[in-house]
Amino acid sequence: MVQRVVLVSPRGFCAGVVRAIATVERMLAAAGATFVDELDEVPDGASVVLSAHGAPCSVYDAARQRGLRVVDATCPLVAKVHDEVKRFRRLGLDVVVIGDGGHDEVVGTLGQATGLRLVEDVADAARLRVADPRRVACVTQTTLSDADLAPLIELRRRFPALVEPPASDICYATRNRQTAVARLARNVDQVVVAGDRTSSNARRRP
Repeated sequence: MVQRVVLVSPRGFCAGVVRAIATVERMLAAAGATFVDELDEVPDGASVVLSAHGAPCSVYDAARQRGLRVVDATCPLVAKVHDEVKRFRRLGLDVVVIGDGGHDEVVGTLGQATGLRLVEDVADAARLRVADPRRVACVTQTTLSDADLAPLIELRRRFPALVEPPASDICYATRNRQTAVARLARNVDQVVVAGDRTSSNARRRP
């Protein structure tokens, strides 16, 4: 029996991750690199590259207080979400973040302003309580799929005046890859995803 391996296209790293890797490689040309989980692990006087997922404002503040050189490799599409959060808060809106609690990107987004509310599923959206239902805004994690937007539909139902970004927060590279995988799955017997167990993109169902 002849077996074929079909490689999906597009695949691999998105532009934001490629950009972050290039940033690290430029740093490596001058010095070595050590991967850390917490800023406390960075030695005094060192340079620190913040990942494509973005980081809370508290990380930037702590790095500046310690005199560390910060190289920001945050994906521009994630930075767009951060800017939206800050803008909505300046307007005095309650801001809801739809995403996976604990995911690095969501941790970074929640750390852009005070008083943000995390919604992970429809149940969270259904029980959300806000000060003024007419003054609610919403952003999403960039690596969700369209199937993960059921909480957004519930928020729109409950808060007809819901303020949303002018364009979807879901990354175009994520959406393109999800579409490609769904198309591939209709034409093969099995799909194998090579990715990190903690990656939202690797675990997400299109």
